[in-house]
Amino acid sequence: MTQLAEETATTPATAQAEQARRHCWECLRRRLVCDSVRPICNRCRTNGIVCPGYGEQQPLRWVKPGRVTARNRRRARAGDAQGTTTRAGKKVSEETDDVTDVIHVKTAAHRTTSTSRDVSNDDELQSKFSAMTLFSIMQPKLVDSIMRYDIAYNVEMYERCSPLTILQESRFKLPLSKIARYLPTAIRGLFVLFAISYQMHKLPRDAEENVRLQARSAVAFWACQVIRTLNKDIAEESTRATDNTLTGVLMLLLADQQVQPSTRWRFHYSGLLQMARLRGGIEKIWHESPHMHNGVLTWILGEVFANTTTPSHEQLIELTHPKNLDFLQKAWGDGNLHAYVGSICPSELFINIIRINHLRALATCGITTSSIPTASSSSSSSPSSIFEDDLPVYTDAQTLLDRLLDFSPQSWAEATGSPSTKDKWLLVARVHQSAAVLFCILSLQHVLLLPDSIELSRIIRTHYDQLLLDLKEGYQYVNFKNCFFWPLVVAGAAAVRGTTFERAFIADTMSDSVKDMGSSMPLLARKVLMTFWGSGKTGWDNCFDKPYLFVM
Repeated sequence: MTQLAEETATTPATAQAEQARRHCWECLRRRLVCDSVRPICNRCRTNGIVCPGYGEQQPLRWVKPGRVTARNRRRARAGDAQGTTTRAGKKVSEETDDVTDVIHVKTAAHRTTSTSRDVSNDDELQSKFSAMTLFSIMQPKLVDSIMRYDIAYNVEMYERCSPLTILQESRFKLPLSKIARYLPTAIRGLFVLFAISYQMHKLPRDAEENVRLQARSAVAFWACQVIRTLNKDIAEESTRATDNTLTGVLMLLLADQQVQPSTRWRFHYSGLLQMARLRGGIEKIWHESPHMHNGVLTWILGEVFANTTTPSHEQLIELTHPKNLDFLQKAWGDGNLHAYVGSICPSELFINIIRINHLRALATCGITTSSIPTASSSSSSSPSSIFEDDLPVYTDAQTLLDRLLDFSPQSWAEATGSPSTKDKWLLVARVHQSAAVLFCILSLQHVLLLPDSIELSRIIRTHYDQLLLDLKEGYQYVNFKNCFFWPLVVAGAAAVRGTTFERAFIADTMSDSVKDMGSSMPLLARKVLMTFWGSGKTGWDNCFDKPYLFVM
């Protein structure tokens, strides 16, 4: 009994001593003597390393993307070494199973799936936007490992960016997953480029630099493939000005602004104009190609809102000259299309913004009522009749402002949305009305077409305060951030007369919108506005001294 008691007493002590002498997993990996302090050893703590502990099983360890911790052995060259090679390969295979390198595992999976792509490209296209399916070019494997090419994810991304989904307007949804396989090569590649750029801007702020570098490499890779394909189409006379080429160049313009916004967009725009002239004008394209309606409206939308943030002496009037107002009004209000899928600005406000832009251009050139220039016929094959009511002149400045003030957001919301979405449509109308009123007064005051009166100052303050309140409400919805971006820029230009708190709200909202919008355009707008706020100037053209395109 005494001997049994002694064995019972010494066994726990021995086990405790063995447990105390056990090395932590990090010291074992680094071949160091561990002090075996629980719960974490002092050596790891001193070196600033997270101690993995003393568990029975080695914990998984994350490594940097691109780092390979194990490689398969090369096959033996001699035929008599087949048995040795098999045993070695089996051993390496067992070792590879324990590897925790996520990027290596994903790369191996990609290598496996890539061998079966040729079997059924149609099935593969339904599940992935892959480089091999689209261009028969293998993209760098490390890029594949951090980017998502599945159509379901990317279609969801496009729907999240559309404001019409939150307004429950299902007739505006784009069945991208169904039509993807029928799209031309360049356009499919551009959808991939949009998606990759969106994912790149969604990366967390603490993402490692090599991950960001790989994302930028993916964007550069796809941009190169798209440009190469479009160059081939433009070089051929038969495909130089086709619908596919026009759409591809337009999408490339928008993709370029999404990735790195600048004033380069005018180079793409000039090329689009040349191709449109080869087709007989934008109005002819509209009538001959109904499937191009969304593309044409995007083009018009870009020119109109780009003119608002462009110096008055550099206005573009190829598509939106007042002689085209009849066509524009018909295009914007065609059928049941109360709101264009790329913008939900009410058509009444949109047409008046066109008039304001042209009025700014006339005032800068010093043109009077009796010397209004004849419209160029290059942008339309069938010019409309020119009446005095269609051409804005100096006396129209107050008239345009009155039209904007007379616009009823309540009536427009009731006529446009359903009862369940009426409140959201009302918010949309209020935001765009306030933004249009501020743009009208501030831009026309800069060219001396409206006075700096007490009454106008009161109107500015009223709509500025209302716009800030509505933007705070609207930016709670992710889907509204794209379509409210231009009103936010207008509010930023008006904030030069506001408080420091209001300017901070606008700047912070733009910074926070980068991830949700999937674009760096808010950062450019923020930089432009902050430069303007610190310049001591208050004129509209002092803020937008270059041709900026702030359209999402």
